[in-house]
Amino acid sequence: MTSNDYAVHLDCAACKPDDAENSCIIDSWVGALRNIHWPVSLTKQHNQNYNANLQRINCGPLSLIMYCSDPIIAKREGKVGSSGTESHFTFNYINKGRLSVDHNNQTTNLSKGDFVIADNSLPSTIEFLSKAQTYSIRIPAKLLGIYIDNPGLLCNHIPPGGALYGRVLKELFFCLWRQCEDGATEESQKAVINTFLSFLAISFETGNKRQLSHAHKSEFLLSRIKEYIDNNLSNIHLSPELVAQEFHISTRYLRKLFQAEGTNSMTDYIRYKRLDKCADDLISIQTDKKSITDIAYFWGFNNSSSFTRAFKAYFGISPMEYKRR
Repeated sequence: MTSNDYAVHLDCAACKPDDAENSCIIDSWVGALRNIHWPVSLTKQHNQNYNANLQRINCGPLSLIMYCSDPIIAKREGKVGSSGTESHFTFNYINKGRLSVDHNNQTTNLSKGDFVIADNSLPSTIEFLSKAQTYSIRIPAKLLGIYIDNPGLLCNHIPPGGALYGRVLKELFFCLWRQCEDGATEESQKAVINTFLSFLAISFETGNKRQLSHAHKSEFLLSRIKEYIDNNLSNIHLSPELVAQEFHISTRYLRKLFQAEGTNSMTDYIRYKRLDKCADDLISIQTDKKSITDIAYFWGFNNSSSFTRAFKAYFGISPMEYKRR
């Protein structure tokens, strides 16, 4: 986790008259924003001094940003993530001032207490109508998708009656910030990240009158985890630790998800799924030439004796007997 501070000051009165009359590109501020993956062009419309400052801290997969700016127009070009580059969304909470945002084919006026989600792959124009202070969190699209189904549909929409939710999200923002500054454990950070994203999802679902219980959220997350497991059964390194890291949750929370469903553990789920795959291959024409050991090794079993015992305990007969039948 790292923290970075940026501060810029521009005296636009020192610009040439023609420059002040047209777009004035503030190189130092643009450079600071580029460092947090927000390449923008900035335009001032008035002949006056310009001040802005920005602070950033990384919390696991999230980037937390606090920034303040004098009136200005910021234009950001849409940029779809290139191959190997993950796309992101940004949560924005307005703590002071007024902004007008043109994003996702919609213009929205924001003031203190409002919050919105933005898709970083889409172009946007933000006009700071007054000196404004904003708290933002940059969230990987894959992670946000665990909590909010189709988050792109909610971009630039203010949840109705969201003031209360905004205050809670603001406090959770600072909870994350303090945890990173104080060097909290990774498990502790994951717990707060999960709380923040769960509450963010609830605030939009409530605003859109789509009540979704915590149980439903857990069910949705579990289905995503199972899908990931099913697609990676042949990976010998597949483990609770690997899955927890992939979904940015703790192993303890992962264990609770499976126990709530009635499965003893994720390890049991993986073993049963692998045994089912082995059983299918034992009687498949496509794998008829493969030995039982080869099939077991392909699906993640690294010991033929333990595989045979697990298979017999699960199906009631040995792999050889199953193949003969």
